[in-house]
Order: sequence, then C-alpha cells, then structure tokens
Amino acid sequence: MANLQLESEIQSLKLTLEQERAERRHYRSLANEIITRLDVVACTIDDVVKRAEQEVSRQRRETPGTKLPDAEAPSFLKAVEALVNGQKKVETLVNGAPA
Repeated sequence: MANLQLESEIQSLKLTLEQERAERRHYRSLANEIITRLDVVACTIDDVVKRAEQEVSRQRRETPGTKLPDAEAPSFLKAVEALVNGQKKVETLVNGAPA
C-alpha cells in the first residue's frame, strides 16, 4: 500500500515538474519576443533621432543665425518620462493612454 502511494506521489511530482518546465519555456519564449520587439523600437528611435539631427543640421546650414522653434515632446515620451521619474504608476497607462 505504501509503495503504491509513493508511486502515485512520484507521478504527481513528475507531472508538476513537467508543467513548470513548460511554463518556464513559455516565459522564456515570451521574454525573447519582447526583447526582439524592444530592439526594433530602439532601432526605430535611433533612426528618428538621426533624421531629426540631420534635419536640424540642414536647417542651420540653410538659415544660419536663425533660432529654430522649440519642439514639443510627443505625449508618449512625456508619459514614459513621468513613469521613469516616478510621477505616474504603471497601471495608469493602457495602450499608451491614461486608463
């Protein structure tokens, strides 16, 4: 009787272990997908910044001495800065907009 109970417990533990391994694989895959998407975002941001720098440089060459107008930061950037500075909680942002 004790032997049957031990075998049952071993089977239960093996099943639990396999479920945890599957969950771990899922989260690792999800993390890799997030990293890939963040890389794409970083490349896009770098490209936008480089283009903006080139545009400012071009405008300064075309109209030296002219003060360029101040540019307003995009709302999503303001929201991210507020998050980073601890002014907003993460739960307040849903799909880039206040919840």
